[in-house]
Amino acid sequence: MIENEHKLEGCVHDIQTLVRAIDNKFGNVNIHSGYRTPDYNKKIGGAENSQHIYGKAIDISVNNVHIIKVASWLLYNILKYKWTRCAINLRENWLHVDCKDVPEIPIVRFYQNRKWVQ
Repeated sequence: MIENEHKLEGCVHDIQTLVRAIDNKFGNVNIHSGYRTPDYNKKIGGAENSQHIYGKAIDISVNNVHIIKVASWLLYNILKYKWTRCAINLRENWLHVDCKDVPEIPIVRFYQNRKWVQ
């Protein structure tokens, strides 16, 4: 079951496929943020060129599944589904995944205290 599935509206096909694949694997996907209008993105302090404003990013958690387990599955499948960046927020137990461009090697970054950890 996908909680807040309406937040997929405006997202590109690859993002919708991502959420459904995670839901098929783990169930109980909770969408925190999908497509954002530029005004809403600015209001909440999103990055100026956030992939959310293009419908190419999603912030999710999976109820009763540790985010590292979900991230591990994503990393294993990231090229198969053409997802390119996976940001893991350990403090709040959620993932940001986007499909901006397809690099040769997917990018994985950790997010902590509203900053990217290098």
